Amino acid sequence: PPPPPAPPHYQIPDSASATLFITWSILPEGHHPAAETTGRDPYRLRGCVGTLAPGPFRKALETYPVVAAVRDRRFRPVGVGEVERLRVGVSVLSGFEVARGVWDWEVGRH
Repeated sequence: PPPPPAPPHYQIPDSASATLFITWSILPEGHHPAAETTGRDPYRLRGCVGTLAPGPFRKALETYPVVAAVRDRRFRPVGVGEVERLRVGVSVLSGFEVARGVWDWEVGRH
């Protein structure tokens, strides 16, 4: 198969601040994403770590992928043999609003 396309290149200002989460997902052994016909995502959670405290965006992008891969206490650290089956997602959080309480949210909106 052809190699995957190169990721887009973004210029991140040194002053950028953000809250974010990094999510690693793994394709179970024996699965091939192109062979899936169920319409369901075959990837499974492998690690997810982030912060709700705004901080230097560039530093977070350098730090949190490693933290999510090796320090998410729900999983053993990612091994070398898993790397080719991994995919990563970056969720940048924004638009925070003050909540009136723990139940002040709406499914599908928050």
